[in-house]
Amino acid sequence: MEKKRTRSGLQRIGIAFSRSTGSLCLLAALLASGCSGEDDKHTLSRAGLLNELQRNPGIPFALPRTLPSGYKITSAEAVVKDLQKGDRVTVRQVYFNSDSRNDAGSLVDICIEELAKPDQCGTPSGEDSFTRQLGNVHIVVNLHAVTSQDARTWKDTVFTTNLSEVTWLQ
Repeated sequence: MEKKRTRSGLQRIGIAFSRSTGSLCLLAALLASGCSGEDDKHTLSRAGLLNELQRNPGIPFALPRTLPSGYKITSAEAVVKDLQKGDRVTVRQVYFNSDSRNDAGSLVDICIEELAKPDQCGTPSGEDSFTRQLGNVHIVVNLHAVTSQDARTWKDTVFTTNLSEVTWLQ
């Protein structure tokens, strides 16, 4: 039963087992799909993310307090791995796309993992990508096809695990 539940959970969120090829496949899928499902619209609200945290406890979301200009959240997912602790989320992924027509290929992939269990998210994928530590979580921020100005903005962004501090989340 646990094996079946884990497999269906991983299929539901579409996370690839190989981090390097998984990011590229996910990037292609997000750009091709436009990232606009009805479930996403509900899940990507403050209430939806709080509901997700209640349904799948474990590591918190780590989000920018203020969203960099020109970006919108497109997806938020959880990877349930720690079956010994009762279906506990050990990795969360959040994706942002540029909403500018000139920058349609920009994607920001934020992976949040437990500080005590690093290497679930892998290493940053490029020279502009970076990591942060916030309380008991480790954050890997991968920047794909962003401008140098956007890279500087994301590097200066303040992250929080307290959803009430996230100013842009409705």
